[in-house]
Amino acid sequence: MSNFKILDCTLRDGGYVNDWNFGKKTVVKVLCGLANAGIDIVEIGFLSECQYDKNKTVFNSISQIDELLPNQSSCKYVLMIALGEKEIACENVPLRNGGPIWGIRLTFHKNEIKRAFEYASDLMDKGYVVFMQPIGTVAYKEDEFLHLIEKINCLKPYAFSIVDTLGNITANELIRLFRMADKNLVEGIRIGFHAHNNLQLAFSNAQELINEHSDREVIIDSSIIGMGRGAGNLCTELIARYMNTKLKSNYNVTALLEVIDKYLISIQTEFTWGYSVPYYISAVNNCHPNYATYLMNLQTVNVSDIEKVIGMIPVEERTVFNKKCIENLYKEYQSHYVDDKETVFKLKGMFKDKNMLILAPGRTLVTESEKIYKYIEEKKPYIISINFVNEEYPINAVFISNLKRFDLMEFDVEEEKELIITSNIDVAFSRQAHKINYLDYLCSDSRIADNSGMMLMSLLRKCGIKNVVLAGFDGFKASYRDDYFERGFNLNVETDALLTKTRLIGEQIEMFGKDMNIQFLTTSQYAKN
Repeated sequence: MSNFKILDCTLRDGGYVNDWNFGKKTVVKVLCGLANAGIDIVEIGFLSECQYDKNKTVFNSISQIDELLPNQSSCKYVLMIALGEKEIACENVPLRNGGPIWGIRLTFHKNEIKRAFEYASDLMDKGYVVFMQPIGTVAYKEDEFLHLIEKINCLKPYAFSIVDTLGNITANELIRLFRMADKNLVEGIRIGFHAHNNLQLAFSNAQELINEHSDREVIIDSSIIGMGRGAGNLCTELIARYMNTKLKSNYNVTALLEVIDKYLISIQTEFTWGYSVPYYISAVNNCHPNYATYLMNLQTVNVSDIEKVIGMIPVEERTVFNKKCIENLYKEYQSHYVDDKETVFKLKGMFKDKNMLILAPGRTLVTESEKIYKYIEEKKPYIISINFVNEEYPINAVFISNLKRFDLMEFDVEEEKELIITSNIDVAFSRQAHKINYLDYLCSDSRIADNSGMMLMSLLRKCGIKNVVLAGFDGFKASYRDDYFERGFNLNVETDALLTKTRLIGEQIEMFGKDMNIQFLTTSQYAKN
């Protein structure tokens, strides 16, 4: 029998992708598929103080799991308790008494070590096997790592894991930590490895570990199709097939492929995970991947800018995501102060007594173009486009506040169109541009703080405009691929972030409506029925 085992965490770590909302049917089918595949250990989800939802894999009672498990299974089942994130009071965890949950995986940060060991000891007293999962194991200095092992030896849990939280461990570093753990852990404690795929190293690192000789049992974490937050995880189907070939294991890989085909492909079409350049940047800068996710979801800065902003994060803030920190650094990076009093005065003169038509780049610019043409012919409005030029419409001015969109734009700056730019666009133009101070037009909610449409609306309000007609303000759908009139505008953004933006922008437009008469010329999710 191989000393290497697979622990599948699809329903737990994969849940970061879809808010753990797999649906009860899918949960049951995934568990059946993992049982049919002969996976050794299956992590069903989180155990946490929460409002229980039968469709989610976050539980507040172990009894909620009974009806989900296959009747016949050789799998051992575990749950995770994440201190500081998703946890439950230890007194609310029942005695095991031969129940379906065999073990608990306990994650903890450096500053939670004392509490984690006390919690783990209580769980062991209740009859559970315990896996100790120190977050960001790679960031521990050698003396810290050895001191942690000393405490592990006193506790004697079932397993101790090397957790590559940032997805940037190299094979050499992994083997160094593994050998250190293997040499210093007392006999009987297993070693685990939890990989993330920020640098596309999860599979190759797992292979290196399997090639390392040890008499100790080793548990390798994975998820089907690599499902997991950000860059995702090691793929269960890949490591299972490799272990079949290398170690003569007997996993049924076809059963895993069936789970992918029947139940997970549909999730993957709605939500995204996997390697991307921003996650690469996070990894090489030793940063939590949520920093990259935050900047990516803003849709306002290029990869080079993301790299610069992440490089500004203080070392002590890098391993644990600090939303306030990245918000402030982003604003600092974008801010280039200008005194725009004279500019605003000039814009007031330009806009005075004009019918204002604002064009955002939604698909309705194409699908409802006849309606727009008719309005332009009848009202002869002053037309401002947001971050784009479309020669189908007689645009008078282009408003530019999005650095990423600006780099994608292709237009002749010598044309007779006024340019209105925010001060974060620190680019020299060959003709005069009206530059306004970036920070003065931000929304209060950081999630849409510098949405270009809302910044323009804020400028128009400052200019005293009372009547505005909007076209192409479609709102975001779950599938961002259908949101824009040109394919090049589509960006890879998390679905939840898109839907949240739609709600928040709708609320912001409603707020502007207290001072302005706002009409939607084309179909919009922002319009109030």
